[in-house]
Amino acid sequence: MSKDSKSKFIYILFFFIFFSKDILAEKVKIQILSSPNKENISLSLDGSYNINFFSLANPYRLVADLKKITLNKNSLKIEKFNSIFLKKIRFGNPEKNFTRIVFEFNKPFIVPKIIHSNFNNKYFKYKIDIDVFESTHTAFNLGKKVMYEKFGNNDVNKISKLFLDKYLVPQTRPKLKIKKDMNFSSKIINNKKSKNYTVFIDAGHGGKDPGAVSSNGTYEKNITLQASKLLKQSLSKYKDITVNLSRNNDRYLFLRERVKLAKKVKADIFISLHVDASKNKKARGISVFSLSNKASDVEAKKLALRENSSDLIGSLHIDHEDPLIVGNLIKMFQRETMNQSAELARYILYNLNEYALYSRGHRFAGFAVLKSPDIPSILIELGFLTNKIDEKNLKNRKYLRKLCDTLAISIKRYMKSNVIFN
Repeated sequence: MSKDSKSKFIYILFFFIFFSKDILAEKVKIQILSSPNKENISLSLDGSYNINFFSLANPYRLVADLKKITLNKNSLKIEKFNSIFLKKIRFGNPEKNFTRIVFEFNKPFIVPKIIHSNFNNKYFKYKIDIDVFESTHTAFNLGKKVMYEKFGNNDVNKISKLFLDKYLVPQTRPKLKIKKDMNFSSKIINNKKSKNYTVFIDAGHGGKDPGAVSSNGTYEKNITLQASKLLKQSLSKYKDITVNLSRNNDRYLFLRERVKLAKKVKADIFISLHVDASKNKKARGISVFSLSNKASDVEAKKLALRENSSDLIGSLHIDHEDPLIVGNLIKMFQRETMNQSAELARYILYNLNEYALYSRGHRFAGFAVLKSPDIPSILIELGFLTNKIDEKNLKNRKYLRKLCDTLAISIKRYMKSNVIFN
């Protein structure tokens, strides 16, 4: 080998050794910890980058956009995972110094928590932990809307590290070119299911709790049970709606237990049926309530206190297992859910008037059964047992059928027109 050739070889070798760390070293590592209906996604990074998180549907995806970094199969390591929830992970570089990582799920999801933290490791300096829970399509869209409306203009690097668990949405969505070797799939893949919605109907009171009682001995718990079964029949006419009841017979349920049952069946809408009572025997009509921190009137406040006291009849305490409660998005989710609940109430009131059913309007109060943070929920007082006209109507099956058909039409119209169900 000539002297010039030898020098050239040594220079190339030096260049490779000096720069190989930056060329081959892992800049991002993704680890997945799977459990039933939940995934924990851990991103380990070699530094703090500007990262935007947002969600997309059809299929259901959680997207992470990393700016000022270009990753390849050498610098991004995705550890093998086995999940029935997370379908695959893919990544690409839509633009120079821009990497997009896409987590594709088989089912809708919510992300209650994203935690950013410094990471003292030989190779990685920064860590992001993301909790992803299986949810309903409605909750997914609520979360998507919250992300877009509340965090569309935020920049993660401008926020204190104490408050970094935020969602960010880019203003544009660049096209993503994916190479075959940049696709990482779970070993388990589910078949896609057609969209179907679940309405949960809660018949108020029951068992040892009779609710309101008329002077003629009519029990609220019996009226609400019959109405819930009729409403189920009315809603079951729609092929895309599945109906679940909190109770099919005369049994007692704690208020939080009713909400827990709705969560268990992944309800998209929660309807609680009750019957009112008043010292004023002239008071009559249907009231539609949605949740509010402040009652719309004194009577509504007293009614909420009376209904919420139902749990005091028993002694069971049920801990709230909703992932949003322990997450950092509870207030934002609940605010959006309250808006959707109020919208559903407006649809019902409009149709009650259209079908000549006497209503007392939309009212607000802090009912315990309406406090699910990701299920639009309303409470309907079907009438007054203390009013002779209302009591007669509520005991009339034909009247109840007309009322329940009207409620079913209202719910279907609301779901058809509202963006969170589409």
